[in-house]
Amino acid sequence: MTEQLLSPTPLPEAAGERVETFLRWFTDVLSPVLTAEWGRNDRVLCEHWWEHPEAVARLLALHDAWTVMVEGDEDSEPSADGPSRWWIEHFDPHLDALLHPGKGPFRFCRNGHAPEKFTGWPAPDAGQLHLPAIDGPADAGEAAAALDLTD
Repeated sequence: MTEQLLSPTPLPEAAGERVETFLRWFTDVLSPVLTAEWGRNDRVLCEHWWEHPEAVARLLALHDAWTVMVEGDEDSEPSADGPSRWWIEHFDPHLDALLHPGKGPFRFCRNGHAPEKFTGWPAPDAGQLHLPAIDGPADAGEAAAALDLTD
């Protein structure tokens, strides 16, 4: 399952450890909660969640926040309100986004796993990318002119 989660190629050792830690957390902490949400109302949860890039990104973000807020990390101890804040500030908004019936990554999986129809934007070559706010005009008028938004 580790290779299915992120990549079909072998993972570097550090990434492999992170994935294993994540999968243990997913199984022990998150899976029981998600199982309770399964099939509730119009929310959609896919049993092949690891094949949905948005879901993987959100779940990894949830794990990272859990690690800092609930378990603590090398820079900080967990706080007494860490678990409560994690549920309210991180879990609830991510769960709503993940299980949203019209916009969530599992929206096409109502009757079993279905790959997302949109597979992502192609990345431009570095020379093709021009970001006016970063490397171009310094004010809004110059940005509008650069984007040809003037009348």
